Amino acid sequence: MKGRLLILNLILLALIVAAARQVRINWLEARAREATLMRMSLPATPPPQILIPPPPAPVPASRYIDIAAKELMSRDRNPTVVIEPPPAPKMPPFPRFYGVMDFGEGPSIILAAASGGGQRSYRLGETIGEFKIAGLDPAGLTFEWNSKKVFAKFSELVDKSGPAQPSNAAPTTSSTGAGAPATSTVSAVTQITPSQAGKPGADVGANTKACVPGDSAPAGTVSDGYRKVVVQTPFGSGCRWEQVH
Repeated sequence: MKGRLLILNLILLALIVAAARQVRINWLEARAREATLMRMSLPATPPPQILIPPPPAPVPASRYIDIAAKELMSRDRNPTVVIEPPPAPKMPPFPRFYGVMDFGEGPSIILAAASGGGQRSYRLGETIGEFKIAGLDPAGLTFEWNSKKVFAKFSELVDKSGPAQPSNAAPTTSSTGAGAPATSTVSAVTQITPSQAGKPGADVGANTKACVPGDSAPAGTVSDGYRKVVVQTPFGSGCRWEQVH
């Protein structure tokens, strides 16, 4: 029994010695490889080239139009603002025309700003109301209004409003008897205005008055201390009333 244990111990000892020897051999080989690697010189490699990209271009504001037009949190998603032009001014009525006079110093045009208004003479280039008298020809007048030339015929400018014809109410009461209701009738009384033919018109200064429209009195007629004078102008016949001295 002791002999077998001795043999078994010798075998184990031999295995331990063999294993230790193999470990040392492996360690020596590792050291040799490490020394070989340490003595090796590797070839130098060039450094890698790093490409730096160019900086990004600034974003123009025009590229945000699509974003602004589709902004859901905005009430008005339309970036285009429509500006409506102001309404065009309305031209007032033309002045009223009552005649043309020419004393050799250029035509004088008898006008009133409105029907029934005060009449006076105007020269070319003068202003009446919102209109500037820009031209005169046999057919009508040319006005300048709002920096625009507007032509009006004499037929459009003549004051066609007739004289006022007031009516007065005269009540009449009649009784048909006792207890009968009283009835009243209204009779219209028309005031007749005499014709102005042969009468001087509005005072235009220099002891001269204008002729009223439709004046058919012949030249030389004297009325109210004025004598009618008819002159021929490039625009037709013109008349005036001159004070008799």
